[in-house]
Amino acid sequence: MIGIDRSRIKAWVKRFSEEGLAGLEDRPRKPKRSKLSEAQKAEVIRWVDTGRNHAGRDIN
Repeated sequence: MIGIDRSRIKAWVKRFSEEGLAGLEDRPRKPKRSKLSEAQKAEVIRWVDTGRNHAGRDIN
């Protein structure tokens, strides 16, 4: 249709039928788990802070 999956549209129609306009409002979602470990996050922060990666190369 317009780049929206048919199942998504069906879900919207169902929510509208059951709840009216309130059913179409955004609902809070669980945050996704990070794919980085805490150590990896710390390393990325260090790279940004120093402007250099683990090999000492400039990242900016």
